[in-house]
Amino acid sequence: MKKFLYSLLMISALGLLLGWTSNDTVNTSLVSTNIEAVSNTAELSTNAADFELDAESVSARCYQCDESGSSGKCSGSNRCRGTKASCKDRGCKFTGGSSSSCTASNYKYCKE
Repeated sequence: MKKFLYSLLMISALGLLLGWTSNDTVNTSLVSTNIEAVSNTAELSTNAADFELDAESVSARCYQCDESGSSGKCSGSNRCRGTKASCKDRGCKFTGGSSSSCTASNYKYCKE
C-alpha cells in the first residue's frame, strides 16, 4: 500500500510540474484529476484505519500440538486454531511455534 501511495504521489507531482510548464486545458485537467485521485486515496486510507477488529480475531492463531501428548478435544491432533488459552483448554500440548493461518489439508485439527 505504501508503494502504491508513493507512486501515486510521484505521478501527481509530475502532473503538477507538467501543468505549470504549459497553460493548455489538457495539462490543467491532468493536474485536477491527479489531485482528486490523491484525495480519494487519502479518504480510502482513513476509512481502512477506522475498521475495528475484536481481540479474539486478532489473537487467533494456528498452534502446533503434540499428536501423542495432547488430550481432550485435541487428542490425535497436530494443529489447534484459536487463542493460546482456548487451545490449552481444549487439551493441546504445545510443541513449537504458531502461524497466522491454518489451511493445509494434511493437518489434523482440534475439535472446536
